[in-house]
Amino acid sequence: MERQSRKDAIRAYKEGLKPMGIYQIYNKRDGKALIAGSMNLPAIFNRQRFTLKLGSHIDKALQRDWNEAGEEQFSFDILQQLEPKENETATPDVLKQYQEKLAELERIWRLELQNTEEPGYRETKERERT
Repeated sequence: MERQSRKDAIRAYKEGLKPMGIYQIYNKRDGKALIAGSMNLPAIFNRQRFTLKLGSHIDKALQRDWNEAGEEQFSFDILQQLEPKENETATPDVLKQYQEKLAELERIWRLELQNTEEPGYRETKERERT
């Protein structure tokens, strides 16, 4: 790949929107879930799994259950994915709009799922809008 086309490809990747949406880390053993939104679903799944395996997750109840039950008792699920408009780039205004939409969807999913199942893990102060 020639130098300029490589730079163009890197720039296009950085300017592009990543798969984003609402996800859950679901405890199959007791039905609890951490529900959150992310601007980059693949990255947040990697980060969440990594911190749980490392034993340093911010949600201590989730970390305790992970340690007791083991990784096989948890699933990482996409609840709803947002599809960006075609050829949309990651400008600050566009990112803000998607972050606001994710916050609203996250609230809706929490109300829907946590009213019908066991109480979920607490909402973390850290925004997971990676």
